[in-house]
Amino acid sequence: MTIKHLGGIFGRNPTFNDVDIEGDVTVSTDNTSDLGTSTNSFKDIYLKNDIVINGHKMSANTATIADDAVGSFTPPMNGGFLLINLGPLSAFPGGSSFVGMIHFDVGSSLAIAKVTTGTGSNLNVTTSDVDGTTGADNKVTVAVQSGVVKVENRSGASHAFHLTFL
Repeated sequence: MTIKHLGGIFGRNPTFNDVDIEGDVTVSTDNTSDLGTSTNSFKDIYLKNDIVINGHKMSANTATIADDAVGSFTPPMNGGFLLINLGPLSAFPGGSSFVGMIHFDVGSSLAIAKVTTGTGSNLNVTTSDVDGTTGADNKVTVAVQSGVVKVENRSGASHAFHLTFL
């Protein structure tokens, strides 16, 4: 017997403040699972690990990177898209000149290209390694190396970087 047979976790308008789930959550594709309806909806959903949709992983990271320093991130897959943002995620692509969407490959054929950026052009990309002072001053450089994406902050200040891998 499943939760659905017992009325579901959303049956008869129950109220949950916080719910922790250990293990995997599977949502059926047969239109019998609904995570939100006109009477049952979520304000926010917080996930601690990768999201997998049809075998494609997505993940998000937030890290504060000091000026003239590098953050290293392992994407959930060898290739995909990266959304990079400073500040609230609702501001993307926003007013910051250090935000953008990047197409990357960290597999055997390193590749990286900007798809779009915020205002200004202070976001650079490279397949060369970065060490904190490699890229141009007053810029943020995103580099790909084998298995990792590196973010070099030369913006002139420490920033909290929000990275979303798709």
